[in-house]
Formats: sequence, C-alpha cells, structure tokens
Amino acid sequence: MRNRILFSFLAWVAVIVSVQGKQKDFVLQSGRPVAIACSGSEAPVVRTSLDLLSRDLQTVLSATAHIDTNTGNILVGTIGQSKLIEQAGIDISALKNKKQAFMLAVSEDGKLVVAGSDSHGTAYGILEISRLLGVSPWEWWADVTPEKKEMFRLSSNFRELQSPSVEYRGIFINDEDWGL
Repeated sequence: MRNRILFSFLAWVAVIVSVQGKQKDFVLQSGRPVAIACSGSEAPVVRTSLDLLSRDLQTVLSATAHIDTNTGNILVGTIGQSKLIEQAGIDISALKNKKQAFMLAVSEDGKLVVAGSDSHGTAYGILEISRLLGVSPWEWWADVTPEKKEMFRLSSNFRELQSPSVEYRGIFINDEDWGL
C-alpha cells in the first residue's frame, strides 16, 4: 500500500514536470534584437503603434525591433485578416463580435501573440505591451521616463483580454480651467 502511494505521487510529479517543460515563457533580453511578425496588409494605425512599440523597446531594453511579415518573437494581427493569428494556436473566440478588443497570449513555443478584433483593437494590444514594459502613456506630457530593464518576461500561461467599457474612447482636455 505504501509503495502504491509513493508510486502515485512520483507519477504525478513526473506528469507535472513534463507538462511544464513543454511550454516556454516569453522573454526579451536587453540589447538583443526583437523580431515582430506583422502582415503587410495591416491598417496604418497598427503600423503607427508598431513604430511606438519599437521606440519603447529601444528605450527600455536597448533592443532594436525588426518588423517581418512571416516570423518573429511577437506575432501581431487582426482576426479575419491575419494568417499569423490563425496559425498561432491560441483560442481567439472571445474576440469575435467585439469592437476594439484585443488579446495578448503566450503561445506554446514562447511567442507573444497580439490579436485584435479590428485594427484599433490590434493597435491597443500593441500599446499594452509598452505599458507592460513600464512605459506610461503620459511619458511625453508628464515627463514620465521609463526605467531601463535587463529583461522582460511573461509566463507561459499569460493571457489578457481587454475591450472598452464605453462605446467611444478618447481624451478630454479641460478647456474651461486651463491652469489645471
């Protein structure tokens, strides 16, 4: 009886270790280039957000970003338009019929997948990576300088889904009391 319990325990440990060993974390290292895969047919707003992310990667990790159409550490795409997202092997059904929604998820092979329900959702997903890196959206206006990092890591089970809680996003600058 005692041997059976010991054998069962060791079998469970072996299963857990083998399952954990198959999935990789998403890791970016300081000074190492970052390859971003993105279809050439993505909307200009997606390209603009990729340029912002490239700048943020340079600022935080001293890493140069290269945008490719086929391969990369980061896979970017809009559902229904990007084959990269379909081939990434993540469940994107939660994005269907949503407006400006995005999902960030680490794939089994350790790549970060950014899937948007539409082009604006994809852009918001890309900018969420900048936020996770520690870059404030108010960097320019409020002089919030991001800290340098040696490494950026997301665990293999990382998954984030966001969609707006209001129909129209925007910023209102208080023009009534300009001194605030």
